[in-house]
Amino acid sequence: MDQPDFTHRLGVLLVKKTFINYPVAAICLAVLLILPSPGMAERRSSPGAAAAAPSAPLRHTPEKAPKKSVSAEKWSQMAAELLRIKELRNPNLALECADKALSINPSYPPAYLNRGSAYMMLGQPEKALADFDQTVKLNPGLSQAYFNRALACEALGRYRDATDNYTVVIESNPDDAEAYVRRGAAFFDLLEDAQACKDLEKACQLGLCAPLEQARENQLCPKNNH
Repeated sequence: MDQPDFTHRLGVLLVKKTFINYPVAAICLAVLLILPSPGMAERRSSPGAAAAAPSAPLRHTPEKAPKKSVSAEKWSQMAAELLRIKELRNPNLALECADKALSINPSYPPAYLNRGSAYMMLGQPEKALADFDQTVKLNPGLSQAYFNRALACEALGRYRDATDNYTVVIESNPDDAEAYVRRGAAFFDLLEDAQACKDLEKACQLGLCAPLEQARENQLCPKNNH
């Protein structure tokens, strides 16, 4: 089963537009001016019929920061927008914004999550994994951290660790079709095709059938005889 690249897994497409000719503070200020207020939920859009990968880099509603962390929250939010909004997408600048957030509050989980997502987009899964580990340490209940950590594990060839992390996501939300698809892909990498097909079948039951259909066309999963 072909694996999508990691920018697609994180739900983004890199664009040619960059901001390298402008100071980071000026660009982040510009992003700040168009941001919603802190705490506004960042939701992923519903996956299309043919989509097998997550459609947004963040799956959680950012937790409300204590007063002392408002500035860190804003910088982290800027990083998220620089990963999410197509016209602004710039993982290098997002990385700088996340670093700024962490310099203000080294214990702010969303900043580690956003920085890890930026590292993944930049093809640095080892650094991403370290940030996702730290996110989980600071907030063990944040399912998106486990999902992204699973992606990093896949990139590093740690497929068993990937399935374990996807399982945490599924236990948190049994209706997460994308998590079943990604766990199924990891099971294929482990040559555990029967379990992989079960996950793709479950994803199809939840409305995401394209991966199962593709697996059947490639004779990885048995065709439905009904």
